Amino acid sequence: ESVEQRLRRLESLREIEECVLHYTRCADLADAVGMAACFSADGLLYWTPDGEPAASGRDNILRHFEKLAGRARAQEHLCTNFQILFRSAESAVGECNMFSWQMWKDASRPNTVCFGKYEFKAVLEDGQWRLASLRMILNAKIESGDIADGRIAEHIGRPWPPEGIGE
Repeated sequence: ESVEQRLRRLESLREIEECVLHYTRCADLADAVGMAACFSADGLLYWTPDGEPAASGRDNILRHFEKLAGRARAQEHLCTNFQILFRSAESAVGECNMFSWQMWKDASRPNTVCFGKYEFKAVLEDGQWRLASLRMILNAKIESGDIADGRIAEHIGRPWPPEGIGE
């Protein structure tokens, strides 16, 4: 690889990380428009490791986020340990560890803590890296000190690199 190619790869790695981090920052701010803007025009959003997407296409993803936005009184995401594999100069797959905490406006709902991974596919679209697919994989979802919704140990046996992301 030339110096220019290596530099572009490093820039792309950082831009992909920044796209995921921007998505989580917008989630923390209940900014549905900002969250949806991180996705490609035909992007896919999955809340679980298997099954059909919760929403497909940026416009539908925006509508999905608009329905969810504002339910939390406060929330915070942390993302670390990015690992990204380029499939081409315009496409990459990756994952990062995630931790999130939500305090809900509905006082009857307990605070929620989730930790696990985001698996993603990123594509270069109109000169900008965007998420072609984002999937949440949970090690555990905890409410009131107990596992919630049966969401535990989804990370066990997940392949690297992530398979079937946005295909």
